Amino acid sequence: MYRQKKFDNASAIIAALYTFRNSERQAILYENQIVPAAMHAFDLSRQSYSAGTGTFIDLNEVQRTLLLARLGLAEARAAREQSLASIEALIGVDIETNQNLKTGQSVSLTPTDKENRTPTMPKI
Repeated sequence: MYRQKKFDNASAIIAALYTFRNSERQAILYENQIVPAAMHAFDLSRQSYSAGTGTFIDLNEVQRTLLLARLGLAEARAAREQSLASIEALIGVDIETNQNLKTGQSVSLTPTDKENRTPTMPKI
């Protein structure tokens, strides 16, 4: 039973990490490509409308697209933070402060020298 609980916890951590990485990728995509492209399209549409060659409906539609892109970015960032909170709850550590959530004591998230050593046979 303990072994099954350990496997369930490990798979929950893996699922949360997958969600975290996926939302991080989405946020980067929105931030670096989708939102800038939507902003550029909006600027062009606004210039076209100001020059009298574009319609208000076109301008309104492009602005709607820009707002949806910004909403997508905000949702991706929120999903990232939610998955980070799930990971922290599963491992019991606040990743930003490196503190145990139950005791408040600092913890190390990297292996110590003792954990990095290869096992040696005791001398007889």
